[in-house]
Amino acid sequence: MDKGKEDKRGLISFVLTQGLKRELSGAHAKVVSIGCFLLSCYQFWAALFGRLDPLIHRAIHMGFILFLAYTSYTVSKKKIENRIPFYDLILGLIGASVGAYYFFFREHVLGRFPMADPLTLLDFLFGAAFIILTFEAVRRTLGPALAIVIALLSAYTFLGPYIPGTFNHRGLSISEFVDEMCYTVNGILGSPVAVSSTFVFLFVTFGAFLSESGGGDFFFDLSNAIAGKASGGAAKVAVIASALFGTISGSPTSDVVTTGTFTIPMMRRLGYKREFAGAVEAVASTGGSILPPVMGSAAFLMVEVAGIDYAKICAAAAFPGILYYIALAIMVHLEAKKLGLKGLPADQVPKVGEVLKKGFHFMIPLTVMIGFLIAGRSPSYVAITSIGAVVVVSWLRKESRMGPRRIYRAMVKGAMTGVIVSSACAGAGLVVGGIMSTGLGGKFTSLIMTIGEGHLFISLVLTMVVCIILGMGMPVAAAYMLTVVLTVPALLGLGVSLMSAHLFAVYFSVMSAITPPVAVAAYAASGFAEADPVKIGWQAVRLGVISFIVPYIFVYNPSLLLVGTSFLHIIFSILTAVIGVGALSVGMQGWFTGKISIIQRLFFLFGGLALIYPGVISSAFGAVIVLIVSAFHFFLRRKAPLTTN
Repeated sequence: MDKGKEDKRGLISFVLTQGLKRELSGAHAKVVSIGCFLLSCYQFWAALFGRLDPLIHRAIHMGFILFLAYTSYTVSKKKIENRIPFYDLILGLIGASVGAYYFFFREHVLGRFPMADPLTLLDFLFGAAFIILTFEAVRRTLGPALAIVIALLSAYTFLGPYIPGTFNHRGLSISEFVDEMCYTVNGILGSPVAVSSTFVFLFVTFGAFLSESGGGDFFFDLSNAIAGKASGGAAKVAVIASALFGTISGSPTSDVVTTGTFTIPMMRRLGYKREFAGAVEAVASTGGSILPPVMGSAAFLMVEVAGIDYAKICAAAAFPGILYYIALAIMVHLEAKKLGLKGLPADQVPKVGEVLKKGFHFMIPLTVMIGFLIAGRSPSYVAITSIGAVVVVSWLRKESRMGPRRIYRAMVKGAMTGVIVSSACAGAGLVVGGIMSTGLGGKFTSLIMTIGEGHLFISLVLTMVVCIILGMGMPVAAAYMLTVVLTVPALLGLGVSLMSAHLFAVYFSVMSAITPPVAVAAYAASGFAEADPVKIGWQAVRLGVISFIVPYIFVYNPSLLLVGTSFLHIIFSILTAVIGVGALSVGMQGWFTGKISIIQRLFFLFGGLALIYPGVISSAFGAVIVLIVSAFHFFLRRKAPLTTN
């Protein structure tokens, strides 16, 4: 009996964990690196010269991804391996054979009518293998959250006829399920993988090339040179460096791991508390996913799903993204003043001129990227051109020069990062496929409309909650796709613009990375901060509070997205929003030029909110409140010494 319980606990533990990335060596490492290199070569060929049908291209891409997922990740965290077990090599080869099947039988795959023509035995076997291998790849690379959602929705797909009430549906047979998930664009090979196999992979590879050439070190040094000497300089370096890294990587967790290695210990040495240091890094890294020009994978999904031009998305997201970092920088500054912290020692801060002289050429690829985006070029063209620009400019300095070895390493690194992104997107495809085939999306929309009773604010709150819950432990891309299917139609039905509705979903999908209890960016930062991840998460919510407010504002008044209004109104909205963010930060921190009372904090918070809302009356009202409470604060500060005497 005890052994049975132990086995049961062992099975549950296995299901509810994720694998570890193997530290391979020798021939085993070469197998994976060659697989990564071939995937990158294929992606470059597909972007430049490929003329394959999109469905076939996505299947080939996923064949590579499945091979790399099984050869690179262990079955569970308890397995620490430096070699590829024979069973994982076999599973990886089966995954690769799925992509090969789509390619060699492409005329048959593209010629049949899904859900009408019956599947052949080979169609069924390869399709079933595709689903099972994708599910396990998601669990290994991303953990249990998304895998559990996939399992529940798959069960719902089959059990629909037995569920009474609103959520009843006719159900799918196993054959229909395989057909829907593998041979249509509503399943694994749907919109998420369409994006991950094109734009996202190329931009991730751009980040790998920039990092391999030394661009990452340059941006860190530049951040240090700009803000290192300022009060609380280490935290400001973290904000700037993480913003620069994050907008390229688009992954909160990977950004924390990259920049947090340096910034968190530096903040702790300067005097910041462990939780605060971890929270600053988590918030700064998370914001990169909403800051143009690259943003995160969710922005590319938005191009595909919403049909909005990427340059327009970047233009609309620019000011809210900048506002996010302005708020964080002010919070950090006020915390430093509150604690009496100084800047970094002069010998640890490089000069801006010296840093730019040494690495100015790393700014060129970003300039190229922004220029081509503004010119309206496709994201794939922009990414390829930017990668080429990195290689070319790297030759301007001997220490950054990219030869064959560095280029190979960058291609391998980009492909390995792509494994996680594409696994997440494939998992999201399975979830979206389940929602579409059962009609759950329409039912969920009706449910929100019923609960909200047509009230926009209540519907927005419900959408926010859904985004954050779905995003707990789940990648941004997956959380966004689920939210788009389940809640965005309800917002559109209430008159919210297409841009505002989708950016609202993007924002809160991203913010789930810092929202407890499962704040993945906070957990990543906790290792470097040596602090409780939940405490870091709540600190991060406080520091990133502006990101929980701005989406509501731009839904009600899109002028914060710099669209649909006059130039003067846009300038007015920008100025009042910046002042409002400052007032809000003062209220959150409880510090202005000195400590402020609870009543003063409330007035600063209320005035800041009124200023952020871009309306003449509300902004004027907020400005008056902030001016009065500021004047009162300065009056009390002047009177304090006299009272003391």
